[in-house]
Amino acid sequence: MANKAFENNSSLEEVAKAGNVELQKTDLFTRENVPTALQNEKVLKVLF
Repeated sequence: MANKAFENNSSLEEVAKAGNVELQKTDLFTRENVPTALQNEKVLKVLF
């Protein structure tokens, strides 16, 4: 899965297929309105 993530770094779809898992999405927040508890550069880098 690490190779899939590296090769397709703009999407998790291939990684999800390789791991036989379903992607989950949320409309709870975007990069522009991240909750205060998550406003950390390291966290934001992982999320987005």
